[in-house]
Amino acid sequence: MTTHRLQKPIFVGCRKLRLDAEVRRDLRLRVTGKPSLAAMTEAEMQSVAAKLKNSGFRPESGTCTVS
Repeated sequence: MTTHRLQKPIFVGCRKLRLDAEVRRDLRLRVTGKPSLAAMTEAEMQSVAAKLKNSGFRPESGTCTVS
């Protein structure tokens, strides 16, 4: 999975959890120390996705997957 493909499940997770822009930025900073997805490596994006899953995000079957 490329970093670009990891962005979709992160965006979906944030939307499903109803996180506003400030909360999303704070989440990224807490998890990776970086404020934007564009600055992150694939591993860092995986960490953000895992944090969203731990916060209650469950991808719908067949839409996107977060490992």
